[in-house]
Amino acid sequence: MKYFENFENEFGLLENLESWIFVEWSAANEYEHTRGVNIPTNALYALALEKASFLLKDEIMLFKANEIHSNIIRLGDNGDFFVDNLIRNEMGELIKTSNLTEVTQYYLFWCETITKETYLLLYKKLIT
Repeated sequence: MKYFENFENEFGLLENLESWIFVEWSAANEYEHTRGVNIPTNALYALALEKASFLLKDEIMLFKANEIHSNIIRLGDNGDFFVDNLIRNEMGELIKTSNLTEVTQYYLFWCETITKETYLLLYKKLIT
């Protein structure tokens, strides 16, 4: 977990990870979807921090996990879906891309960043 701290940005989100970021065998794994702040990777990171916090009895890890989940929701929701990634604009601000894949939505539910109760309309879209 210490390794990933070097990639945490001002929001606690992993940004510009080195090497290959594998999400799954779809467009979600293409560079345009994984560059900058990759939303599914960050959801997995938050889940890993959460589980590690229970194993290691480390409240700081749990706090970081909750912050990541909150920032994914705040920064990644475009009103209908969650974008696959965020990138920096010319002024250095994180902005949403137009990249959308189904798998990103599934990751957010699976990693418990969002729930059926908090995102019922999105949940219904995915199952129908």
